[in-house]
Amino acid sequence: MYEVRESPHFSNLVRAGYLKKHKKILDDINKIKKRLQQNPTNLGNCVPRLQSLPPSLNCAIYKTRMNDSSNRIGAQGGFRIYYIVCSKEFVVHLLFLYHKRETENPHLDYLLQNLKHSLDSLGL
Repeated sequence: MYEVRESPHFSNLVRAGYLKKHKKILDDINKIKKRLQQNPTNLGNCVPRLQSLPPSLNCAIYKTRMNDSSNRIGAQGGFRIYYIVCSKEFVVHLLFLYHKRETENPHLDYLLQNLKHSLDSLGL
């Protein structure tokens, strides 16, 4: 079983950016965390264009969908969560998220900027 942790950047995004408009987001995140504990590589899709990690970390970045229960929006129109799976340590770090309705198709620069903030906040 994997341990699931939130990066400080992820926690800041949730509390500062989404908690006010999405009252049930913490419940939705807890559901995703429970699923990630079991098998994180099968829950989401690997994101090859964000694989800018040192090979020595033996980690891969994934993206998954999450419902927005606050607004009764399914996973397809809800949140996107990016996370890193470190297989050696059996740890999953939640890196960042965005809402599909607010950021339809994010540019690579947007994703890389959030990835950098997340990895910096984790000290990776």
